[in-house]
Amino acid sequence: SRELRTQLAVLAMNWQGHIRPEDILVTMGAMEALNISMRSLTRAGDTVLIQSPTYYCFLQLLENLGLRVIEAPSHPETGVDLDDVREILDKYDIKAAIFTPNFNNPDGSLMPDDVKKALVALFAERRVPLVEDDVSADLLLDPAFKGQRPSPLKRFDREGGVMYCCSFSKTLSPGYRLGWM
Repeated sequence: SRELRTQLAVLAMNWQGHIRPEDILVTMGAMEALNISMRSLTRAGDTVLIQSPTYYCFLQLLENLGLRVIEAPSHPETGVDLDDVREILDKYDIKAAIFTPNFNNPDGSLMPDDVKKALVALFAERRVPLVEDDVSADLLLDPAFKGQRPSPLKRFDREGGVMYCCSFSKTLSPGYRLGWM
């Protein structure tokens, strides 16, 4: 509904997001949003970049879509290394990427904002779409953040190359199966 999309746009203001209600597509959870994103960006046989380790359902999704996967190692404290990502983009014909910059499952990594900003700029420069799964950012309990949720990649997107996918399944209730992109 329009009211729900308006509230989701207001919620994005928590991370300085500038999203209009008409830009939001409500889905049956974040996995459906990721599925729609990948189906709209890739074709069977294309190569996709992911961080590793990653959520096993991402691998299942990509396999079901007939996509090839290249993994960029993820460090538990900082997420992916920009040099590794740059090297992969130089070497392979990457059609899209899926990243979870905030509390990646299973390693729990949280990318620093400067890495997020540089990662978004790198993908924009290469004109490679970046799909972001941000379902866990609102779970933050670290007092160092002073009540502020970590920034998503979408916050640094100036070219429209980041597809933001989120849901309430981890924070409100798994039974609602309410997601958006």
